[in-house]
Amino acid sequence: TAASVITAVDHSKDAIEYARRFYPDKKITYILQDVLTSSFPDEYFDCILAFEIVEHVDGAILIKKLHKALKKDGILIVSTPNQDKMPFSKKDFPSHLRHYTQEELNRLLTDRGFRIISKHTQLSRDKADISDGWGGLFNIAVAKKL
Repeated sequence: TAASVITAVDHSKDAIEYARRFYPDKKITYILQDVLTSSFPDEYFDCILAFEIVEHVDGAILIKKLHKALKKDGILIVSTPNQDKMPFSKKDFPSHLRHYTQEELNRLLTDRGFRIISKHTQLSRDKADISDGWGGLFNIAVAKKL
């Protein structure tokens, strides 16, 4: 089902300007704000996509905030580097706080009120070659709010 309303949040002015320029759509509202300080009504969203953000912030705080903002049975889709294949180092990833192993990502979600309904992985950095299961460079979890 196509979305009727989309809210896009980023703390980077450049990212928001880029998105507005290359992805203009009347359905999309772009918000320049840090997701951890943004305020959305409880149980507001049907679906939230959190791609390449959880490694930049306190993941527990982020997932708890997203859980609160999702409607009952809402869907959260999270993508993050796989610590098992792309080990974290501050030198290589200066804007990251950490990477998550498969088990850590699983616990991050399940301990905060989600049930993982499917697992996917991106095998390389250069392509959108998505496969079922975890184990590539980036793990993607599709989780349902309990």
